[in-house]
Amino acid sequence: MKEWKEYLFKVNGFEMTAVYNEDTIQKVFLPLLKQLQQLQKEKKERIIVFMAAPPAVGKTTLCEFLEYLSRSRVYRHSSIRIRWISLSL
Repeated sequence: MKEWKEYLFKVNGFEMTAVYNEDTIQKVFLPLLKQLQQLQKEKKERIIVFMAAPPAVGKTTLCEFLEYLSRSRVYRHSSIRIRWISLSL
């Protein structure tokens, strides 16, 4: 049985609830953050990551969640910090 967790975020001024399962956090999101951290260490400078998807599929919410994870106890001693900027074309 998968363990699901709810996270509350403000997205564009609205309170949103995002639901992620622990397996996805451990096997997808945390390895992604570790890979970005390693890339940042190798480059010794800021890196920029772009995310593209159709409108209203959760890009901003996912970025908020990745920022939350990067600040959590798992990464508190890490040099990587996620900041997101939303661009609409």
